[in-house]
Amino acid sequence: MFLQKFNFIALDVCDVYAKISTLLTSISCPRQRCDPFSAELFRVDSVPRQVPVLCNSTVSANSLQTSQAKNDFCGQVWDTCVNASVRNSPFAASLQGQVGEPANSSYTKLTDIWQSKVDFCNAFGGASVDESVCFTGEPVVINNTTTQSFPSGMCLEKIGNGSYLDMAAHPDGSNRAFFANQQGKIWLATIPKEGSGGTLELDESSPFLDLTDQVHFDTEFGLMGIAFHPNFAQNGRLFASFNCDKAKWSGCTGRCSCNSDVNCDPSKLGTDNGAQPCQYQSVIAEYSANGTASQLSLAESAKPLEVRRIFTMGLPFTAHHGGQILFGPTDGYLYFMMGDGGGVGDPYNFSQNKKSLLGKVMRLDIDNMPSAKDITDLGLWGNYSIPKDNAYTLDKELQSEIWALGLRNPWRCSFDSARPSYFMCADVGQDGYEEVNIITKDGNYGWRIYEGPFLYTPPQSPGGNTSQNSIMPSFPVMGYSHTDVNKNERSASITGGYFYRSTTDPCMHGSYLYGDLYAGAMWAGTETPPDSGNFTSNKIPFGCAHDSPIKCSIVPGSSVPALGYIFSFGEDNSKDNFLLASSGVYRIVRPSRCNYTCSKENATAAATPGAKDITDLGLWGNYSIPKDNAYTLDKELQSEIWALGLRNPWRCSFDSARPSYFMCADVGQDGYEEVNIITKDGNYGWRIYEGPFLYTPPQSPGGNTSQNSIMPSFPVMGYSHTDVNKNERSASITGGYFYRSTTDPCMHGSYLYGDLYAGAMWAGTETPPDSGNFTSNKIPFGCAHDSPIKCSIVPGSSVPALGYIFSFGEDNSKDNFLLASSGVYRIVRPSRCNYTCSKENATAAATPGPASSPSQASLLSNPLKSLVLLCSFLGLLLLGLV
Repeated sequence: MFLQKFNFIALDVCDVYAKISTLLTSISCPRQRCDPFSAELFRVDSVPRQVPVLCNSTVSANSLQTSQAKNDFCGQVWDTCVNASVRNSPFAASLQGQVGEPANSSYTKLTDIWQSKVDFCNAFGGASVDESVCFTGEPVVINNTTTQSFPSGMCLEKIGNGSYLDMAAHPDGSNRAFFANQQGKIWLATIPKEGSGGTLELDESSPFLDLTDQVHFDTEFGLMGIAFHPNFAQNGRLFASFNCDKAKWSGCTGRCSCNSDVNCDPSKLGTDNGAQPCQYQSVIAEYSANGTASQLSLAESAKPLEVRRIFTMGLPFTAHHGGQILFGPTDGYLYFMMGDGGGVGDPYNFSQNKKSLLGKVMRLDIDNMPSAKDITDLGLWGNYSIPKDNAYTLDKELQSEIWALGLRNPWRCSFDSARPSYFMCADVGQDGYEEVNIITKDGNYGWRIYEGPFLYTPPQSPGGNTSQNSIMPSFPVMGYSHTDVNKNERSASITGGYFYRSTTDPCMHGSYLYGDLYAGAMWAGTETPPDSGNFTSNKIPFGCAHDSPIKCSIVPGSSVPALGYIFSFGEDNSKDNFLLASSGVYRIVRPSRCNYTCSKENATAAATPGAKDITDLGLWGNYSIPKDNAYTLDKELQSEIWALGLRNPWRCSFDSARPSYFMCADVGQDGYEEVNIITKDGNYGWRIYEGPFLYTPPQSPGGNTSQNSIMPSFPVMGYSHTDVNKNERSASITGGYFYRSTTDPCMHGSYLYGDLYAGAMWAGTETPPDSGNFTSNKIPFGCAHDSPIKCSIVPGSSVPALGYIFSFGEDNSKDNFLLASSGVYRIVRPSRCNYTCSKENATAAATPGPASSPSQASLLSNPLKSLVLLCSFLGLLLLGLV
């Protein structure tokens, strides 16, 4: 977030500006930059904002900011400054036409534009209920009492000898993964369990897909990325990003990225390493797995013929073309990372040119295919549509494919599996600095005005320059100077990695890992406090496990494994991290296997307690007690306990997008069914409370606990018995899941739950995100008209006769299921029940033209429509209610 600096010494007009000055100073950074999350105080759709959101009386009574905002700070600003000159204040820009009003140099006071306090606070006021934080007039201080702790070392085991450039976990959630080499082959492999002594099961002679006839392979070129559709198990769609040579393959035909639209003439470029301009091209092509529709996830090969050419673009030079592709975990769109095209210092300034796709992160809709006319009229580079909430909605000068700009050569990006909003990209530097960025919509990462956090002066500029003052750069959150590695030759090239989310090395958990191509150094980045965007990274030692399945070669004169080049990192379905190096495939394993110290590491399974331990510790079986269980906070608790005060928890789940959201439904006694967010040492009130209401037990032979002796955590959602089955007043909650599938986009992000007796289901929405403030609504449900098994209908209605809803379920595609006494049901596209969802994409074959995807505003305002059910495709469940 860019913040304009003001000369606050001159602000003698209003004492209250000193408070605003405190805020701006506290979150301003050197050279007018800030961490990417300070924008919450300056929420704005399309223009910079110089004044933070001022808390006013609209703050919710339930807001954490209520006590701070009682004085209505926005009103105080008005009352204090209404008749004072504000020419030199943060409000000056607003007086000069930056809030939709005409510029007028004679404007000096707030009353020149706003006629009343109400008008003024409508413009500048707000509260956390508006999905943002607000400023109360108090200094902003990050209360960081957390002690930073870095792993003592990274322990690796070698499980394969092959050299691969990319890895993708199999979408079926199994222990299988795809590995691709730069030459153009993709293999399907089975990954052994950590510590088992096994190696990667991969048949080099039998690739899943062989594209070597199409791929141009050289030091800078090859098969650069692979991605599998979120619904691969159902549709078998997979995508490859590679380079081709139009001099050798007739299928290598695309427009040249050096053209008049971007102020570039290919005839003036000359040859580069013997190649003509745009002789080499970047391609994204779609392929299909072999197999029947019902068994695509079991496919062991793919059809070698292209299903569809998604993208083709000629490259001006022979370097810096990125090429990685990833599907967004929450939106289902395809992200495509593209470098600046090469040449020292990006001579044609492609990275900052908003009409060029070079030096960008692109975001494409590959589920809605355009017509030939659409491709021509919209100037597309292939068969894709434009998501309607791409960055061009904020900056009309941007090409519509662009999500972010100002990158030199993004080399390996990833979404944090625990927090998908953290989209991390490493960007290779020119001469001095390698960087890691958090990629956001419309973010400009500074190249070639900046290299990392430093100003850069290009040696030549035939394509013109972009001025420093014309951009609002987002600076790297981590990185390193070239002098930090390979000091003799000063060579450095970053390789981006992942947030480590495995439990294998608990001391590594939550760190962002990255390395240098030349394998001399690796780093772990720690964010303190969490969700602040404030990272500190440390170089960490690495070694090879003494019991590695394949013995590691060692750098002569050291104990460091000779990795060769680190091409990429990888992540499997267990969230274990891998290094793909020129010398083989390595997995990060338990630190004790390298004699590294980690106080959090649990003993191996072989070290579970013996009979004496079970007796002495009063255990109930063969398990150990995690050392951070709730008894560390409350010494009176049994050591097994994580949370207490529940009556009959019926179906709990972790949110796959935010694992800290551990949701449990709890069955009530006579009046209320509840949903809780379960936390360490949380007390959920039963039997002092039933839901949010005090409960009086009819008898207490075991004694009572007083109301004042506990600090209850109340339910975040729930319903009264009178809300369902009004005649008999019977009710029993069945907990569900946060819906994270892309199948029903209007359901995405809602927490779903129902009643055992199948008369009602609810969808809970959290507003603002991560606030814990939920609103749930009862939603209708129906059966798809083309359900594979016809649904029985409740007599006299159109509602499917589900019987009892025993449980919800979730598969590896994040589709949700209902397990009912009448069968198994899946939530499907709402159009199959004639429900309306403006965000729903049509099938790939059906809809020409750009995708129908709502803007951010419509995402927030459109109400959830309905729950759509597909009848049993597995047959009836023969279950009984216990």
